[in-house]
Amino acid sequence: MSIGRQRVAFLACLIIFCLASAASRADQAPGVAFDQIDKMSLAGAALSLESFAKDRAAIIAASDSSQYPASGGDPALQAMQATGLANMMKGTVLRYSYLGDASRIDDPTKNTATITRPDLHQIIYIDMAKRTYRVADLAAAPSDTLSQIKSMLGGMGASMAKGPGSGVMTVKGSHGSLPARQYEGLTLTGTTSTISTAIIKTTGSCPQVDSTVTTATYTAPAIATPKAMQDAKALAVPPMDARNMMGGCRLKQTKIGEPYEMGKASEMYVYRSIQTQGKMKGMAGPSVSIVSERGNIKVLTDADKSLFDIPAGFSKIP
Repeated sequence: MSIGRQRVAFLACLIIFCLASAASRADQAPGVAFDQIDKMSLAGAALSLESFAKDRAAIIAASDSSQYPASGGDPALQAMQATGLANMMKGTVLRYSYLGDASRIDDPTKNTATITRPDLHQIIYIDMAKRTYRVADLAAAPSDTLSQIKSMLGGMGASMAKGPGSGVMTVKGSHGSLPARQYEGLTLTGTTSTISTAIIKTTGSCPQVDSTVTTATYTAPAIATPKAMQDAKALAVPPMDARNMMGGCRLKQTKIGEPYEMGKASEMYVYRSIQTQGKMKGMAGPSVSIVSERGNIKVLTDADKSLFDIPAGFSKIP
């Protein structure tokens, strides 16, 4: 595997590690629905809450294009295209709805919906255009998108292995506050954090790494995170697994600095950017950022339970 692809994979792994480390659970909370935009960029944060509606419309309008962004000869971007990560660079728009244990994900670009009902042990796939649905056992349902990314990166890591190796990893963290702001009638509170990772004294397949992950998160204290959103299973990446996605490399952790945070887990985040930058094997890597923003937020109550039922008049298919 090329050095460029290794650098992209490692930076993506750091992002997943940050998400995994931030996962936690809180008490039962009311339901909520919102549109969410997710986008990866090599040029820093490319989305902002001020342009949410415009960004959403642009991504939906471009969703019928199967072409990756032009690489312009950039080895890092070419590596991302080769691994499938370029799909994330075009941006995605989904509408998420949560109430109790139930969840629903609508894809406006495909006119489909996926309803998860743990109480029925079912996951329901709905084609809104064809007015059809099918039901699958929840235990046999495909993993979520993040799990698929983790699986892909794990496979990439295995392919990088040139033999066993070792190294010493130091992680230092710090965090602070961002100014409060208003958005969709909500008061948002912000936090920022920086995580610096260095891998030294390496042998064998372990590369020397010097990287930094910077995050900015705005949460809405007025909207508690619903129970279904708090399920951390999709983010359950054992820390050492996340750090060892580089083939046979095994790392010894020597220090963790000041704890960092990406907003309170009990408060729903409305905006989050995660940016990585660093060097691997002495070569500067790309600055990779993933930005998520949420809009059209609506609090759900028991009156909205029908949202998680099969629509009337739809036909069941195998």
